[in-house]
Amino acid sequence: MLSKRTNILFEEHMWQQLTYLAEERKTSVGDLVRSAVQSRYLTTKKKRYDQTKLRALDAMRSVRSQLKKHAMRNINIRELIADGRKY
Repeated sequence: MLSKRTNILFEEHMWQQLTYLAEERKTSVGDLVRSAVQSRYLTTKKKRYDQTKLRALDAMRSVRSQLKKHAMRNINIRELIADGRKY
């Protein structure tokens, strides 16, 4: 249940874009703003951790594909990571 109110002033072009988007999505400008605040400022640490983890996995996959291109297919990525953690 909504219990707090605030006023936000938008430039005309921003207001036009927001009202158009709200109509398109069959919602209100207030709902769009609340959704944006939630996703930008109120995300949980777990969600940020998950995104960081996914980026790391993508980076490792990229390294793995580069290694395969250079005929270094016998490298065990898990051992490489474990060895890197020692330092």
